[in-house]
Amino acid sequence: MIEITDIQMDGVVIGVDVAKPELVFYADREKDLFTARNKSVDLQRTGKRLLKLKPRVVVFEASGGYEALAVRIFAELGLPVLLCTRSVYVSLCAAWVSWPKQTVSTHA
Repeated sequence: MIEITDIQMDGVVIGVDVAKPELVFYADREKDLFTARNKSVDLQRTGKRLLKLKPRVVVFEASGGYEALAVRIFAELGLPVLLCTRSVYVSLCAAWVSWPKQTVSTHA
C-alpha cells in the first residue's frame, strides 16, 4: 500500500464506498460512478476496468472488513490501493474537490 503523503493529485483518483453487498466506485477525472457486487468475480472484472484508467490511487475507507476482498484483489492486480480511516477518507475527498492538482498531506 502507499502512504497518504505519496499521492500526487494529478491523474485519476478512484474513491470507493464499501458496503457488505456492493461497492460504489467514483473515478474523479472521468466523472464515472459505478457499482460492483462484493464478490470475487465482480471485483476481478472491476479491477481490470480500473487498470485501464491507470489511476494514481484507489482509496477505500476501512469498513469493518467488508473492503478486505477488494483491497486484496486490487493489490494483486497491481492497482495502487490506499486503505484509510473515515476521517482521512473525508479529508482526502475534500482535498480532491478543493485542490485537484496538489499533494494531499494529512494525518490520521
